[in-house]
Amino acid sequence: FQPIIGILSDRCGCRWGRRKPFILMVAGILFISSIALPLSSDIGNSLAYALRIKSTSTTAIITIASVVMIDVCNDSMHTPLRAFLADVFPKTKRIKEVSS
Repeated sequence: FQPIIGILSDRCGCRWGRRKPFILMVAGILFISSIALPLSSDIGNSLAYALRIKSTSTTAIITIASVVMIDVCNDSMHTPLRAFLADVFPKTKRIKEVSS
C-alpha cells in the first residue's frame, strides 16, 4: 500500500496540501480500528444478535479485521509522514531531520 499512497499523495491537489489529507484519513482509520479491537467481543456479539448468526465467528472476524487495519494503517502512515517532513524542512536540515 505504501507505493500506492505515495503516488496518490504526490498527485494530490487538495487545498490542505498534498500529504495532510492522507495522513488524516489513515489516522482516522487507525483510530477507529484501535477502538474496535478491544471492543471486538461486544461488537461481534451485537452484530451476531442482529444478524442471528454465531457470535464467535463475528467476534473473530472483527478482531482479525481490526488487527489487519491497524497493521496496514501503521505501514501506510510512513510514506506520507516522511514526505511531509521532507516538504516542511529546508534542504539543509532535510537529511538530518527526515532520517531520524
